Amino acid sequence: MEPIELRELGSTDYARRVERAWERLLGAQPAGREGVRSLVLQSWRRCRALGVDPARRAAPLPAPRRDLAALQARDGRLAAALRDALPPVMPYLAETGSALILADATGALTAVLGGEPVAERLAENAAVPGAGWHEHQAGTNAIGTALALGRGVVIHGPEHFCLAGKAWSCAAQPLRDPAEGVILGVVDITGPAGAAALRAAPLVALLARQVEAELARREAEDRARLLDAFCAQRPDGDGLLLFDRRGWVLRLSGGAATAMGGLAPGRPVPGLDPARIARWELGGLDPALGNRAVPVREGGAVLGGILRLPAPRPAAPPPGAPPLAAPLHALAEASPSLLPLLRRAQALAERRLPILLQGETGTGKDALAAALHAATAGPGAPFVALNCAALPRELAGAELFGHAEGAFTGAPRGGRAGRFEEAQRGTILLDEIGDMPIELQPYLLRLLDERAVVRLGESRRRPLELRVIAATNRPLAEAVAAGRFRADLFHRLGGAVLELPPLRRRREDIPSLVRHLLAGLEGPAPEPEPALLALLAAQDWPGNIRELRHTLERLAAGLAPEEALHAAAAAPVPPRTLREVEREMILAALAAEGGSAGRAARALGLSRATLYRRLESYRAAG
Repeated sequence: MEPIELRELGSTDYARRVERAWERLLGAQPAGREGVRSLVLQSWRRCRALGVDPARRAAPLPAPRRDLAALQARDGRLAAALRDALPPVMPYLAETGSALILADATGALTAVLGGEPVAERLAENAAVPGAGWHEHQAGTNAIGTALALGRGVVIHGPEHFCLAGKAWSCAAQPLRDPAEGVILGVVDITGPAGAAALRAAPLVALLARQVEAELARREAEDRARLLDAFCAQRPDGDGLLLFDRRGWVLRLSGGAATAMGGLAPGRPVPGLDPARIARWELGGLDPALGNRAVPVREGGAVLGGILRLPAPRPAAPPPGAPPLAAPLHALAEASPSLLPLLRRAQALAERRLPILLQGETGTGKDALAAALHAATAGPGAPFVALNCAALPRELAGAELFGHAEGAFTGAPRGGRAGRFEEAQRGTILLDEIGDMPIELQPYLLRLLDERAVVRLGESRRRPLELRVIAATNRPLAEAVAAGRFRADLFHRLGGAVLELPPLRRRREDIPSLVRHLLAGLEGPAPEPEPALLALLAAQDWPGNIRELRHTLERLAAGLAPEEALHAAAAAPVPPRTLREVEREMILAALAAEGGSAGRAARALGLSRATLYRRLESYRAAG
């Protein structure tokens, strides 16, 4: 007979049907489905399977005093958020003789708020702080069944599995963590079985939304305080890792990601436990690391911490290895983490092998190619950089290899040398090599093998003495599999591959890289203060060094750091301020309440006047 309206639950007829079904179930007879809600029947069956005693008249006894104190302290954030949402609920509790109950995620009660008469009656059934009201402890009840189902429920008097609850009607709603979505606890309104208590469900649902909104607001404030503390740290070349009270990574800078095995934001720090973080007992961490962690506190509570990881020492050069040439040494000073790669690059360049540079856009492939040329080519040797993706397909062959007179319609008289010949005794950089038309790739393969070029429209071989460097931001192996790039050319180029890592994987380079880039700007440049370096090192830089350089140019032009970061062309999501987070929450609440400012204010736990002031400030700011 589902669904059953809530107003029917208080009827005498429904109570009789439920009692008969309950007695049949206890008598090992089929309880049947006639007239009893399926969620109740399913809960009864779970209770029978768990061995819950239906004759129980009280929940399990409260925890010892010391355990109760620890339980309430652990639930302190939830209780504080609930207190801010309580004032509108208190008149209802007084009028209906009900109590508001808060439980943790295990079903243990942490607070019971109500008048003395109802509190005394509830105490007879052990509905007191510390008592356990999960289904496996106290049978079917709103708190335990809401936890079992993960959603709000109403349980009316006779629907309770144990005698302890049959005098009460209760409505409960789970409370979820705004960041993780996991259940933190349950809020419940319980009153004498009757119609008044059955009307509590909408109020409990609204109360739960207000508590969750308050938790989200506090979460945003805590995150802003953590980020402020992180940006105020002096890196001094060390890696910095910011974690919250759960032990999750929020930000990394310097070599922290490398030192922690590639750990990324949004992942837990191994060895950190939330309960230990709250007491600032980091015993699970390596002792050497735990001693280098500092807490971030607010009002005595630990919000998280900052872990300082010593900068890795540069790898010592192999015995007998020649020093880096000056152009490569300059790159090593700007990006110390690239030192092993630069040593290998120099060794490859001395053998005059074709070199393939791979890496995301903006990682410095062109700068490395230019440095390799400057380090190994003679004075005045040409450096020819060519973007293969920008070549018109019909003219690409003539542009690269040159052409004879009359090779095609419109060809100039006397023919013309191609870009390879222009790079004679120097270096040619074939950027975006993956975009070279496949019909021209055999010509490039032949050129690499024979070290000679044949212009289009003629058969004469012209010997070449030059270095070929190719670069790409795409995985060429995938292009080979798709038939867009020749496998033999890929293997010819792939004998000497240098992979440039993205900036987010070498944050330890950012302080030295910032100083290097600022020194290259025209005009006065801002002094790289520790707070600025920490802020820059905390960004993800999807545009890599190119995006960092553009940001520094904006800083040099007078923009504030936050404005420069917002204006970065490649930044997918600008850093958010606490005001922006608050604005999003308010607008989301207005949308959820159909534009009603009054209902949105109540859902957020704000006064209507405060909400209007916030909206007016947003309009004034555009």
